Amino acid sequence: MGEGREGSGHQAGVGIRADLARLLSGCCAAIACSLGPAAAQEPAAEPKAPLSAESAPTSEGKIPSFAELEAAGAVIGEVRIDNHNIFDLTDEKENGILYRAANAIHIQTRAWVVSRQLLFKPGERVSARLIEETERLMRSNRIFYEVSIVPIAYRDGVVDIEVRTRDTWTLEPGVSASRAGGVNKTGWSIQDTNAFGTGVLTGANRSTDADRSATTYRVSIPHAFDGWTAIDYSHSRLSDGQSNAMSIARPFYALDTRWAAGFSASADTRIDSLFSNGAKVAQFRHSEDSAEAFAGWSAGLVNHWTHRYSVGMSYLKVPGLRCRFLRIRRSSLLFSATSSCRTTTTRSRTAT
Repeated sequence: MGEGREGSGHQAGVGIRADLARLLSGCCAAIACSLGPAAAQEPAAEPKAPLSAESAPTSEGKIPSFAELEAAGAVIGEVRIDNHNIFDLTDEKENGILYRAANAIHIQTRAWVVSRQLLFKPGERVSARLIEETERLMRSNRIFYEVSIVPIAYRDGVVDIEVRTRDTWTLEPGVSASRAGGVNKTGWSIQDTNAFGTGVLTGANRSTDADRSATTYRVSIPHAFDGWTAIDYSHSRLSDGQSNAMSIARPFYALDTRWAAGFSASADTRIDSLFSNGAKVAQFRHSEDSAEAFAGWSAGLVNHWTHRYSVGMSYLKVPGLRCRFLRIRRSSLLFSATSSCRTTTTRSRTAT
């Protein structure tokens, strides 16, 4: 009996310690996330390793800029990926216990995720425009806080390039509650835009109101297949029906992109209610099916201009109504090599 009580006490102690450890980890991550953006506003400069003598392109040991390398007809050699965690622990301002805990919990972005977003590859001639555009595209992602592309070695007409990135916190939990007009609304959500460092968005949320309760799951792959095709799928389980939506699209992701295409579809079934003086007086079944497809073509970047042509068709079906829409669009974009700015003009036409 004594041994049994001691074993039970030991197991209880282990369970309490495990619960405390999980609670402490969660608190550290939450506090570090709230402090992270403020600390990351002043990132410390990382020390750069000196180039070896054989890598020095000139007597001064300076590496030319990308514009100079392009003018010299340099070819891209090795492309290295140097991805950093959320906080720089070599900076004493970011070397606290909370920052270390956040770095430990966070899974860093995989190198292949970064590689698939590059507009250039080894063996091609250096293009300063493509490198600058790659930086802009990567900065628009929600998984990177910093992005920079630099030459690190140049010899015999070949330049090695390093892509430096710094992750940001991507796990976003949320809780909501409100009351209006005598009706309560509650909900919770959790979303990660960089699940397991793969760049894939996964999320789930649940909401409850006077009409229904709903649980929604979503998965989005922004860089599937060739690296520029986005796949998105969501499924909602409702207390009075369900909703499904999916899409697959390859957009005009860069100025020199020659084609684009996409398809999306959704189906929604639910019961809508009518209220009078706070009382439910009627209900009716609501169902809706929709689909959309588009395709586009462009000659690419010609004389600093990009002209794009696209055509699309939409389909909508609701009880007692069916609609079809045809859209034709022409857009023009201007690229300025000096200021790297773009202006857009769009013309569209819709037929029913």
